[in-house]
Amino acid sequence: MKKFSVLLGVLCAFSAMASSDIINGQKARPGQFPFIVKMTGCTATKVGPRHFLIAAHCLYLGPGTFNPPPRMTIRAQEILEPTTLSLARVVRAPVHPTWLEACRNRCTGHETGGPRDKPGRADIAMVEIDRDSPEIPIAPVLYTSVPLGTEVTLAGYGCTRGINSGGNGDLTYGTTRLGGPELLRHPGSLYLPIAAVTAQSFLITPGTSLDPTAPALCPGDSGGPLLVQVGGKWNLIGIASDYTFTGYYEASGAIPMTNLHTRVDDQSLHKIGEWIRANLAL
Repeated sequence: MKKFSVLLGVLCAFSAMASSDIINGQKARPGQFPFIVKMTGCTATKVGPRHFLIAAHCLYLGPGTFNPPPRMTIRAQEILEPTTLSLARVVRAPVHPTWLEACRNRCTGHETGGPRDKPGRADIAMVEIDRDSPEIPIAPVLYTSVPLGTEVTLAGYGCTRGINSGGNGDLTYGTTRLGGPELLRHPGSLYLPIAAVTAQSFLITPGTSLDPTAPALCPGDSGGPLLVQVGGKWNLIGIASDYTFTGYYEASGAIPMTNLHTRVDDQSLHKIGEWIRANLAL
């Protein structure tokens, strides 16, 4: 019965794609998420005066020594008067050490789970540029953990159809709820043997293949924020890192079973909140 339910969910998901052509949710309104920017083919979030959080795999997949990009162009399209920080000089670009270790020989982008003896690679990096950008607001980071079942919003500049469909350049977002490690225990999941420990490093939400009504991540959404409302304001709780499928995601038309966001709270496996605060203070 469980396998039948999963198969039914997949079939319903493809039906939903045919009718709506959207897997990421809906287009954001101007000024709705002013702290989200485009950076190096990914999505990033401003968390300090000159600081942006992004997925580590957007900057480094190995092999060899990581060399920070000397300059980056940051496109702030979500503020009421869009601007581009053209070729801003990069002062620092710290990548979490667990990711650097994982990618020393070469990463494919799916090292977030890691082997059983070294689970939970932290797919997160910070880019600090040489200029303040007060026109782009800062998103507060929520350093306390969020309980399962909490309503959350994911956003990014990725594709709007299947994994291979490409993006349309617009920020899209969708609302869903946090799930537990049981979501990772589906056929074909790369995280099947390490679902419980993966949940210590990543926030898990259902993708469109698992729940036809749920938003799903795409390439280009990498680094995008997972957000929660606190006192009527958006707070950052995760960074888009990976997803799971019933097979290889490269398959034509594939859409995720689950979405994985690197946790940024102090209770996460690698205490990412402490890492963020330490790099903001430098």
